[in-house]
Amino acid sequence: MTSTVQSLLPAHAIIEGTHSGIVSVSDLRTAAKQTLALCQENGTWHVLSDCTDVTDIPGALEFLNLIEALEQVHLGPTFRQALIWPLDEKACLNFDEWRIIEANHGFHAKAFGDRDVAIAWLEA
Repeated sequence: MTSTVQSLLPAHAIIEGTHSGIVSVSDLRTAAKQTLALCQENGTWHVLSDCTDVTDIPGALEFLNLIEALEQVHLGPTFRQALIWPLDEKACLNFDEWRIIEANHGFHAKAFGDRDVAIAWLEA
């Protein structure tokens, strides 16, 4: 798997998903399930998705299907997601499509180029 999920507690009330290399839809589904479980377990709905080392991600249609599945799950009312942009240019193009899809579906998500700034936004 190219994705891992962990809690940043006690330092930060944040659940972090770190993704690298070629990320498949299967990787994203597994990471989403693990993230939701940790959010519920830890009582925090702030998620940091670090995609810095991603080289390829699913396109808009595949991501739209994932978002539609997430809409069926009850996310906490304080759900926020900070996304850290990938360094790879091709991955950035797909990543930008992700941001638009999330915004169009009412997800409170914002993209960042810096991890510390992303964490500060989640904690604000």
